[in-house]
Amino acid sequence: MGAKDMGPSPVSRSASESRDGIPQRDLDIHFHNTFGNSRTGVALVDLEGAFMDVNHALCEFVGYSEHDLRATTFQELTHPDDLEADLALRRMLAEEISSYQTEGRFIHANGYPVWGLWCVSTVCDGGKPARFICQVHDISELKQMQAELTHQTLHDPLTGLPNRNLFIDRLSVALARLERSPNEIAVLFMDLDRFKRVNDSMGHAAGDRLLRAVATRLKESVRPGDSAARIGGDEFTILCEDVPGGEGAIAIAGRITQAMARPFSLDEGEVFSNASIGVAVAGQGDATDPEGLIRDADAAMYDAKEKGKGRYELFSPVLHERSSNRLDNDNALHRALERGELRLFYQPEIRLETGKVVAAEALLRWAHPEKGLLEPDDFIPTAEETGLILPIGDWVLGEACRQAARWTESTGGEMVVSVNISAHQLSHSDLVYTIRDAITASSIEPSHLFLEITESAMMEDADGALDALATLHSLGVGLSVDDFGTGYSSFNYIKTLDVDALKIHRDFVAGITQDPGDLAIVRAIVTLAKSLGLRVVAEGVETAEQVSAIRALGCDLAQGHYFAPPQPADQLSELLERHPHW
Repeated sequence: MGAKDMGPSPVSRSASESRDGIPQRDLDIHFHNTFGNSRTGVALVDLEGAFMDVNHALCEFVGYSEHDLRATTFQELTHPDDLEADLALRRMLAEEISSYQTEGRFIHANGYPVWGLWCVSTVCDGGKPARFICQVHDISELKQMQAELTHQTLHDPLTGLPNRNLFIDRLSVALARLERSPNEIAVLFMDLDRFKRVNDSMGHAAGDRLLRAVATRLKESVRPGDSAARIGGDEFTILCEDVPGGEGAIAIAGRITQAMARPFSLDEGEVFSNASIGVAVAGQGDATDPEGLIRDADAAMYDAKEKGKGRYELFSPVLHERSSNRLDNDNALHRALERGELRLFYQPEIRLETGKVVAAEALLRWAHPEKGLLEPDDFIPTAEETGLILPIGDWVLGEACRQAARWTESTGGEMVVSVNISAHQLSHSDLVYTIRDAITASSIEPSHLFLEITESAMMEDADGALDALATLHSLGVGLSVDDFGTGYSSFNYIKTLDVDALKIHRDFVAGITQDPGDLAIVRAIVTLAKSLGLRVVAEGVETAEQVSAIRALGCDLAQGHYFAPPQPADQLSELLERHPHW
């Protein structure tokens, strides 16, 4: 709308006629009818911003009466954050432009802002600006929709926390502010330690409820000015400013780990899910950008997991090399499955009464093309972190069952193969089907397969683990508790679960001939097992004296380097042919 030289004011009651011969009075009446009945808010404003005339639509929009609006100014009604921009445009009306259009906020009579699309034009009198005519379209609903869309793009829909994009933006602003005013900021990277098991055993709905509960507890654990975000899966980040020396961030990390260690009450029952946290302080490493700082905190988080989970660790530059090695291991382990680099070694178990080999424990090795033969401790943690433990576990079960079938044929059905089952496998819903398929494919009797489970693995998901193991036991699969005596709930589990054997941890066996305490523990385990009708296997037997001691105590089976080290199946087969008894 351009500038208008309207001659006499449209609000005056002039009796003069227009150029078309229409009385000015009639034009004024027509203008006021249109002005008053318009659904668009309209106002006449003098050059100082005072309202001269307003219509009903504008009064409704801002919640004021016509009388109240006439007593105020455009500036008083405009939101403070939008006022300067509007005044700048209005100053230009006098010389550079004749109209403008902009979005802005008025302050409603009830105190909240309302959004309007302002169209402002100059009304001239005698060729000079005399007043402004303003049209205001209500766009509050549109702005609300835009705000909701913006919120959705910057926040996690499940927890309501900022997402990765918003966290990166806030971290960028904090780092820029750091350049202007020296301060210290830190990024915390938090990962839940048992989230996957909750998802697998209780379902994704329970997993979602856990994530929402974690987000709530996280917000309660940080300071008011800190910014917590969910950046994916069960990973959360926290931006902490004003943390001199990083000590403040360490304190926050400690508070969070303590909070996450408490049980979460879900519809399905109580869930325990510790969190591992990595802390990276800006300026203490090479990272100068948001992604780099997050990467450092991530590396520190993995360091916390490797040191026992449920804890926090501060980033140090040496972790870069570990992180790089971890990535290399991830990629190499993927290729190991594809290239057939995994191997099963077998360590025999000897019946002490007869000296005959009656079973063998399958032990995983990795024939790494560059590093040689790797023990499980060198790569199983990586497999668990990446989820490769499941396909690797499936391969181990299949290969062990196939080897059991070969030995069954060569020994007349007396050889049993034991396979270790990890906590990840135990909590996976497909475990029963995987084992049943492996038994069927190899055509062995279920009793020729034993599953070894540690007490700690059962504790990860006690109810789900017991259900799965009970089903497998009903099929005829043997069960033994590995490393017995090292868990704090041993008796509870062997009472609840119908196991067949207990394997005494090698640490107790190692001290049986020197330490009265170890001797007493082994004697107690054997007594307990016998009272329950269970077999007892002694692990880690290294000397003839240990053999004599465990035989005297009543152990049924023994394994260890005294008899034979773990070795490939073909070598063990040859050994059995040459030396069937010990």
